[in-house]
Amino acid sequence: MEVIKKLGNNAAICKDNSGRELIAIGLGIGFPKCPYILEDLSKIDRTFYNVDKEYLNLFEYIDSEIFSIAADVIDLATTMLSVPLKHNAQYTLADHLNFAIERMDKGMIFSTPISNELRDLYPVEVKIAKYTLGLMKKRRNIDLPEEEMYAIAMNIINSEENITVSGNVKLKSEFIREVVHVIEAQMNVSIDMHSFNYSRFASHMQYLFRRKNECTEISSANKKLFEVLKNEYTETYQCVLLIKKLIFDKFNWNIGDEEILYLILHVNRLCSH
Repeated sequence: MEVIKKLGNNAAICKDNSGRELIAIGLGIGFPKCPYILEDLSKIDRTFYNVDKEYLNLFEYIDSEIFSIAADVIDLATTMLSVPLKHNAQYTLADHLNFAIERMDKGMIFSTPISNELRDLYPVEVKIAKYTLGLMKKRRNIDLPEEEMYAIAMNIINSEENITVSGNVKLKSEFIREVVHVIEAQMNVSIDMHSFNYSRFASHMQYLFRRKNECTEISSANKKLFEVLKNEYTETYQCVLLIKKLIFDKFNWNIGDEEILYLILHVNRLCSH
């Protein structure tokens, strides 16, 4: 196998013997000077074909073992669920797990207000999410809190192909575009609305709409962190306050500090890459 370009010490763009391009992960395969021929294929732990360019940067900063775990979980989900999954499911899950680790390291633990509903309506997804927590503990020695299980379940649910379309999708899409324009103006950035970063932010906004419809909010176990982030990221905080006002003006919904805390994180990530 020819290793073409390094994406990290443990990930690289490669070509197989048939000339097909793929992403391979394995200990140290990106370390030698590229291009080179990798003779020992036992060093490769996982391969990913047909990877969209927008996901390539994930391989540069997310631990390769997290990708392996996410891929194994999606493989399991594919066999256990009766609905097909989106082609980017393993990448969004890897990104979610990486973000969960970042939040845990900062002492941020969020409870899911609809955990009971998830257990009742999506028992298979919750079971897969519980399995994911076990894999993280076993293979990375990372003990994610039990509350994260429901967030992972929501990630899997969001990756399911859904043939039903909500009647207010157009309204939501237009509002998200309004929010993006606010972010661009306030943060002096240009946001690629075809990028993975935008998709990630849009998904969070969809969750926010869902919580509005269900009259629930994110519940944070560490409200002190809100004050820390508000002071550390003052520009982002001011931007989020404008988003808060936009939400109130449009939907007459006054979001709380926990929602603002999460928006600070997502806007920060949207503008940082």
